[in-house]
This record gives sequence, structure tokens and C-alpha cells, in this order.
Amino acid sequence: MPHDPFGRPFYLVDPDEEPRRQRTQQQAGIAIAINELRHLIAYSDIARDLQARHLTAENRHWPLSAARKEGLHAAIHFLNQYAQSLGHEP
Repeated sequence: MPHDPFGRPFYLVDPDEEPRRQRTQQQAGIAIAINELRHLIAYSDIARDLQARHLTAENRHWPLSAARKEGLHAAIHFLNQYAQSLGHEP
């Protein structure tokens, strides 16, 4: 059973479900992951804008570095590709 970094169990795909329902559950999980990654990118953009206007205290973690942001965009891209491949299985 997968766990998140905080040690909480994560249940999304039930191994006892039929394969079609498992794919649907996997696609839902991918959609959740993509949504969370997009929120991280948006939060980083907001933090960068606020820092540029000197409206927040300096935080060394926000905004995200260009490399981290590109990594998140790559993750979204490949998660989308994977989700599309799940939809094409019989």
C-alpha cells in the first residue's frame, strides 16, 4: 500500500475492482496529481509577483526555481500522456 511522505496511507485504486474501474480510478488519481502540480506552479508565480513588489518576507523556498518549475511542467506533461494511454486500453 503506497504512503505519502507524511506516513498516511493512500487508497485510490482498489485492487479488487474490475480492470475498467481500476483504470478510471488511476485516471482520477492522475487528474488529482496534475491539479496539485498546477496549483504549486500557480502559487510559485504568485509568490514571485509578491516578492517583486516587496509585499512578502523573503522565503528561500518560494517562488520555485526555474528548474523546479520546469520539472513540474514535465511531470504534468508525462502524467497527461500516461492518463491518455490508460484511456486507450481495452
